[in-house]
Amino acid sequence: MSQLSLCMIVKNEAEILEKNLGSVAKLVDEIIIVDTGSTDKTKEIASKFTSKVFDFKWIDDFSAARNFAQEKATNQYILMWDADWFISPENLKKALNLKQKRFQNFDKIAFTWVNYFDLEGKARAVSPRGCIFKKDKFYWKDPIFEQVTPLKNQTFTQKYFSEIEILHPKNLLDSNPRNSQNFQILNKALKQFPEDLILKQQAVLENYRLENYREAINYFLEITKNPSFEKALDYLRFYDILVSAIDSCIKIDNFDLAKSFIQSFKNRYPGFLELILLEADMQVLEDIPSAQKIYLEVISKVATAGKKQNLYYKNYEKVNVYPYQILAEISLINKDKILAKKYLEIATKNTSLQTTKNTITLSLNSLN
Repeated sequence: MSQLSLCMIVKNEAEILEKNLGSVAKLVDEIIIVDTGSTDKTKEIASKFTSKVFDFKWIDDFSAARNFAQEKATNQYILMWDADWFISPENLKKALNLKQKRFQNFDKIAFTWVNYFDLEGKARAVSPRGCIFKKDKFYWKDPIFEQVTPLKNQTFTQKYFSEIEILHPKNLLDSNPRNSQNFQILNKALKQFPEDLILKQQAVLENYRLENYREAINYFLEITKNPSFEKALDYLRFYDILVSAIDSCIKIDNFDLAKSFIQSFKNRYPGFLELILLEADMQVLEDIPSAQKIYLEVISKVATAGKKQNLYYKNYEKVNVYPYQILAEISLINKDKILAKKYLEIATKNTSLQTTKNTITLSLNSLN
């Protein structure tokens, strides 16, 4: 059985660290904690689980801190971990079984990273995330939104995608208090490495989040015009930045540019449901029956695809609630209140957001 070292960087995580480490401690053979300047009891709590707690002077570089932690590890495999991640007892058993049987067959293993939208613990965004890798074949790159990157001249076997779930119980609609700091670090890094596509990817996402839509579009265009763009598709989160760029165009009423983005990339990503929905949103302005057909197509895909389809969209609400809301509006335009009510009832059942539920309820009441 392969030995596994958990490596984590922390700062002021006293509130959640004990629960965090307590959930995963049985999976690993060594815990490495690197503190970047805590002023609370983070290090004291970490010391309950390991004697290997190290200080690292913060230099605005997340990769430098993670690489420092990795250097301290003594085992062949590294488990990357964050203070706001947890693993359930059920998934811990699966991970232990995987460790017993399969680690030695792969150089990198991705778990299923699950986000929550609400306090009820309903998973509303699911994506694969590389959590385990061989220490001697990978390192951390980029000062912000750091990436696990193969070392030069290293070849590695195909990575393994596991359905083991890592829980990230944060409301994705809430702002992160560190976002301002991260944005500053990102801008600093972009000045230092202006051609780095990973940094430009994050610039698209961060500017979109901050509603700097024109900046998001500009960075997206810079990525697509870069000579290394096609090769970079192997590691960029391109479907994320594509949706952000298209929606940015729509937000500033540049529909022609949005259409051009959709036409350029829809054949490359035929299963990406949010891209299909954005096409429908554009179509509804010109041809309601055609748009209605597309919304129904998305609903059909969701119904038949099963859990794996989560890998092809970012926002649960957008794919599982929004189409029904729009179809209800179209039904009302067609003077079909019964069908509109049916769609709204399904939307109410699917949503986990109380504000959305309240809005739909008001619409339903108006139909009675």
